[in-house]
Amino acid sequence: MIICAFSLFGFTGCKNDPPVSGGTTDRTDYNAPKEIKSKDITKFHASFVLSGEWSEGKENSNYIFDVKEDENGVLTASEVTLKLSEKADKALLNSLQKIIDEQKLVKQNGVYKVTAGLPSEYQECNFTVNYASGESLSFTVNNNPRAEWAEQVYLTFANWFNEKGINNLMPPDKKGEVKNISVSLKENEIYTLYSSIKVPKEKAIKGEQKLLFKDVYSYKEKKTTVEKYALYPDDYYDKTTGIINKYDLRPFDKSSVLYGTGRDIKEDGNTDFTDDLQLHITYKDDSQLNIDTSDKKDIKILKPLIGELFKYNDSIFK
Repeated sequence: MIICAFSLFGFTGCKNDPPVSGGTTDRTDYNAPKEIKSKDITKFHASFVLSGEWSEGKENSNYIFDVKEDENGVLTASEVTLKLSEKADKALLNSLQKIIDEQKLVKQNGVYKVTAGLPSEYQECNFTVNYASGESLSFTVNNNPRAEWAEQVYLTFANWFNEKGINNLMPPDKKGEVKNISVSLKENEIYTLYSSIKVPKEKAIKGEQKLLFKDVYSYKEKKTTVEKYALYPDDYYDKTTGIINKYDLRPFDKSSVLYGTGRDIKEDGNTDFTDDLQLHITYKDDSQLNIDTSDKKDIKILKPLIGELFKYNDSIFK
């Protein structure tokens, strides 16, 4: 009682006193091992909040992932928030251990440091893993809604559940109807563009001024080698939509939580419009997806899509 009374004057505090808003509770075990030899996970728990709409219609949600034995002794993987459950397997455990190793999470073993009174997305998150060897890894810290390790844990469970026929955790993937599109690529000193263009009346085809335009420029010859116009086929946007929707463009969509996944993000687009690859899409709901990049890795990812779009557009001009 005397010690608690002292706390009123700022001398100390009782162990069970709730932390004041803005106060930090530090119960870190500084002797916790920073090396774990075992890779054989027997129990897994992670709870965190991710910024954005990671599961359909749920933004900034708290996700709780567990891998543990159920009442029948069967090792089971679950997500508590969405009430998902499925028998765990070695593939899932190996994927989780890979995240632990790559993110060097063992360095946080024993850390317990949280600050009270923060917004919900920054309140404490927990991570605990038990191993067959008896070793364990555990930390409790203020949540980072953009933590890479948490995003990887989420995607690991999302993809694993999806393989089991449960897609509730898969981030939304926009598959809209294309209303307009422009695509260009500079490769091997050749610049090729397909886009919509409005021509003067004297250049109209069958009275139609809105035409499909093909432009090819040779940097080696320093001149335009192809300049053609064509009427849009009636099913042009249906076929273009079919091609676009075959591919996952979320890593290039800044509105998606998967923006940058599998990429080395740099500043997308140049103000002088000189990017080697430019893909500008307007959907029927007037939303837009603009991809402007000269990154070789990005171009390699997008090359199959660009190849299909070029092949289809070429067939129209033939």
